[in-house]
Amino acid sequence: RADALYALCDMQNDYPLQEGVRFSRGYMTEAEQNIWQAQAREKYKKLGMPAVSCPVPAGGKSEHQLGTAVDVQLTGQLNMNEKNPLKRNETGRWLWENMWRYGFVYDDDFDGCEAIHLRYVGRGHARMMHLLNMNHEEYLSFLQQNKTVTLMHGETMIACVLCVTEGEETVLLPQGMRREISRDNRGNIILYC
Repeated sequence: RADALYALCDMQNDYPLQEGVRFSRGYMTEAEQNIWQAQAREKYKKLGMPAVSCPVPAGGKSEHQLGTAVDVQLTGQLNMNEKNPLKRNETGRWLWENMWRYGFVYDDDFDGCEAIHLRYVGRGHARMMHLLNMNHEEYLSFLQQNKTVTLMHGETMIACVLCVTEGEETVLLPQGMRREISRDNRGNIILYC
């Protein structure tokens, strides 16, 4: 998607991500995803692990088909004693500390089967997840349970996120309030205002 690509370019311009990192995958067709899944499962088999436990999804079930994901591989001198793969070199640490400013999040389910998977969720949602110290799955569950999150500065509302079950409610928003609407694949509509 164009917004994800622009955010990636902004991140590149702010910190020259040329050394220590390689962007390996962005948008992929369903056929390309299926080939990648087969290769990953073969890799699992060679490691003596059940192929079905490989987390690479089939074509049509990946964020890569949405154009909202990018895979990153750290290069150069890596500290393999570091558990978090994004903290294994200077560039990865910078990404870890700053990617949310550009709308990207990372869930720590890295297991070596795929590169480090960054997901574009938009700057507003990434900021909320960063402030709440939640990964994507925790954030969606929190929204589904609580229905609203409001970010305040003193008595001024900075942002509000609403989770509405599709078809159940009508939401009235103040006139002129900017909003982004997305779905969470759980039957909810998420409004970032």
